[in-house]
Amino acid sequence: MTTRLLQLLIVAIPFGLFAWLLTVDIAPNGVYETEATVDQVSPFIDHLLPEARVGGVEKGPDGVFVRVTDEPAYVSFHMPKTDFDQVEVSLVFQNDRQPLVEFGPQVDMYSDTYDLQPIQNKQMESLGWTKISENGITLFERRPVFTTISEFFDQLPPISELATYDYDFNAPFSLGRYRPRTTPRTTPVSLRGYHKYFTYIKNEPLNLAVDVFDMNRTEGADDIAVIVRRHDGTEIQTVSLQEDGNTTENQLSTNRTLSVDVPDLEEGVYTVELVGTSDIFWRNLTSTQQYMTFNSRVYLGDDVGYLPKPRATTFYTDAKHLTLETFHADALQTLQFGRQTVPVIHTHEKQRVTVVSAGVVEAVSPIGDIRVTGDGNVAFFADAFFAPNPVHLSTQTDLDLLGVQYVLTRYQPPVQEGAWLVAKNTFDVSAITDTRGHAKFALSLPLVKASQSEIRVHAIRLRFTKEPLDASGFLRALRDRLPFGL
Repeated sequence: MTTRLLQLLIVAIPFGLFAWLLTVDIAPNGVYETEATVDQVSPFIDHLLPEARVGGVEKGPDGVFVRVTDEPAYVSFHMPKTDFDQVEVSLVFQNDRQPLVEFGPQVDMYSDTYDLQPIQNKQMESLGWTKISENGITLFERRPVFTTISEFFDQLPPISELATYDYDFNAPFSLGRYRPRTTPRTTPVSLRGYHKYFTYIKNEPLNLAVDVFDMNRTEGADDIAVIVRRHDGTEIQTVSLQEDGNTTENQLSTNRTLSVDVPDLEEGVYTVELVGTSDIFWRNLTSTQQYMTFNSRVYLGDDVGYLPKPRATTFYTDAKHLTLETFHADALQTLQFGRQTVPVIHTHEKQRVTVVSAGVVEAVSPIGDIRVTGDGNVAFFADAFFAPNPVHLSTQTDLDLLGVQYVLTRYQPPVQEGAWLVAKNTFDVSAITDTRGHAKFALSLPLVKASQSEIRVHAIRLRFTKEPLDASGFLRALRDRLPFGL
């Protein structure tokens, strides 16, 4: 009897273990969770890199950790075989002095662009103003004026008195002396990859004609579209171009024109998104709209194969803190911001700039091929500039100097778990993964060297979610995984 029982156990244990692993892989309840501390090897979570910015594993009284002393640091995630809809990413860390910690996925591998989300903002946490919180939104007031956030929006103060952080502001906006243009104007600029600009409409059509160059410098299809939205994000119209059929990196470019025409729009601010990979160059934007102001980031593309020699690009910005970055040695240059000169002397390195002149400043890039990211707006004609949004709060924003009286935010501080802080954000899996099911994240610590600070990372957690499976769905998933069917 004992021998028979032992034989049954020898058969049952591997079968039971296989069934358990199969159920974990299928995740019939719609949830799969995994965690890796920095000293562990995980099939889903790689180690933070590079070693020049991330120290070796140390062991302290609160557990193991690595020190991140420079930025950016990177980590890659590998998705389970099961298709999930969303992933919640949690960072478990300690932070003594670093004023801002951001963490987010790569959204364009070719231009190395990341969607950085706030992990911890000590400026927000130390802002000693009156605070009102409702439905995930917090309003800070320098002096108490309003009792609810609804009352604030009903009696909205001047935009110049408002700053936002991690919040999309879309309240009504009006320019009292506005007169529509009657003739089209062409903006002769070269913009690379995804861009978004604001425009102002007052009972008139919205129109745009833009030359679209597919440079075919990288492998893969290049989706191309222009999306028009109301300021609240509501989509009005999308116009797409089919892929040119060249998915190679042979650098044989194609040139087409994409046109958008939306009639009879009511007064307000609208956004126009130019959607394309880093293979896509947008040139010669022609419109009758008076205003065309780009939000926080422009990537001035090179003109190789388009013009016989590089051209200078003049732009206007109210940003006071910017980063400049180029990826090609022949694009090293000195930019002008008002009377201020800023040399860019290294490739693949962010050059930080503080603009000393007040107000909107004229800037010049002598040869283009440079990515400009800042805490303000950019236009390519002085009279095309307008500021429909409040000040965006950064670690260097001087609220007193700007006369800001109110701050709106969706920021939630990290949660304390014992000796560690835990911050989390949720992402759509399809938006952050490549064709292999991999996702790359960047950990950003702005001004970490200037503040002589660091953070200590203990672990990363992933929580995958999808719709739970019913009985038939579970059987289908099981059949797909068994080599002999079901």
